[in-house]
Amino acid sequence: VGNWLEVYESIKILNGEMVKDLYEVSLNLSGAMIFLGGKANSIEEGFQISEELIKNGKAFDKFLEMVKLQKGDTKYLKNPNQYPAAKYKETIVADKNGYLKSVNNYQIGMASLELGAGRLTKNDRIDPSAGIIFNPKIGNKIKKGDVIAELHTNNKLKIDEVKSMIIGAIAFSSTKVKPEKLIKKIIN
Repeated sequence: VGNWLEVYESIKILNGEMVKDLYEVSLNLSGAMIFLGGKANSIEEGFQISEELIKNGKAFDKFLEMVKLQKGDTKYLKNPNQYPAAKYKETIVADKNGYLKSVNNYQIGMASLELGAGRLTKNDRIDPSAGIIFNPKIGNKIKKGDVIAELHTNNKLKIDEVKSMIIGAIAFSSTKVKPEKLIKKIIN
């Protein structure tokens, strides 16, 4: 959650890095768009075309082209490790063993606002480097000490408050939890 963190994750997908859940959703969406645009005979074929465009680098090249057409600077997109990082990075670790049962996404969103990653009013300033990297997925087995989230912020005063918000936003189960399907149904 957070402007640069989400752009960075997109760059990883467009360069073929496997972020499994995001990869699946992204390629299903792009596959559907290719199909609906008449460039594939099915969503599955559109998915395969999307995969090929990622593998051969054309998807990332098209992304850079779109950014340039909107007068955007592609410097950091080409070299994401040069983007100015937030001053403070703090990890949140699990205090017990179990399975991740649920996450209150509203609460995670509010926590990201506290770090500076969003705004409540139009006058609030957004810190593009602020945000939260949330590691586990619903159903993942978690061991005490595993990293649950990484906070990125330039506001050190908010870290403890946000840690509490995130810990309060997650629930564990002692028994295995079946993860929800990312895509429940595709309607043609």
